[in-house]
Amino acid sequence: MVSKCPALECLTVKLAFKLKKVSIVGLSKLKILNLSDFEVVESIVIRDTNRLVYLSLYNLNSTCFVQLSNIPKLTKLYLKEGYQNLKHVELLATMPSCIRDQLQFLRLSTRVDYMHRFNFELLNEMSVGLENIKHLQLGLEMRDDIDLRHVCLLVKACHSLERLMIKLPHRPLAYTSVKAETYDEPRCEFPLKYLVIVGYFGCTSERELALYVINSARALQKLTIVACDDASLARARHNFRHIRSATFLVI
Repeated sequence: MVSKCPALECLTVKLAFKLKKVSIVGLSKLKILNLSDFEVVESIVIRDTNRLVYLSLYNLNSTCFVQLSNIPKLTKLYLKEGYQNLKHVELLATMPSCIRDQLQFLRLSTRVDYMHRFNFELLNEMSVGLENIKHLQLGLEMRDDIDLRHVCLLVKACHSLERLMIKLPHRPLAYTSVKAETYDEPRCEFPLKYLVIVGYFGCTSERELALYVINSARALQKLTIVACDDASLARARHNFRHIRSATFLVI
């Protein structure tokens, strides 16, 4: 069906429960491609799409094989994983380096705790270079407390990063119930200019993560903290009162 639409510029396929294989090949005018909720898809091949700029892979099967080749204009990538689904760090590590080096905008979203641990282990083991990423968005969609150190490793991998947005997971109502995490990784310098943290609750792990990134961003021009509520807003104002460029908002 797709091969018979040579003028197609935007394609979205979702909730395809019976598809086994997906092949997007030779669509010379396709610019935007969204594939989501493929629970039984075994393989996805995207090849010879010369004008494809934006690719979104949402909630794929963990065993799905993804093959990307000859996508010379791909600069924007959105990967979202859910329960038992594709690990974004694994996909980034296995895609051709020529495609990975083209990326300038990267949006990653994860949900469950074991995925964060898995990604942290992969980032430690693999040398994943994201050389030209200028805008990175990280969505952490989980209610329970987690170890956020893999965020630091992802930021380190983006050597040209200018804008970073971190969307934190919803936190428990009790401030004291949140486990504290610290960040003892060696300091390094990020070329980061703009940092946005959304869903700030104010627990130790969030504060330490933010301070780690801020202290490593020598060229930081603007910090925006979007807090969960008025109490979180008060904690944010106190925690980052020394940042002159900081702006504080509440959801």
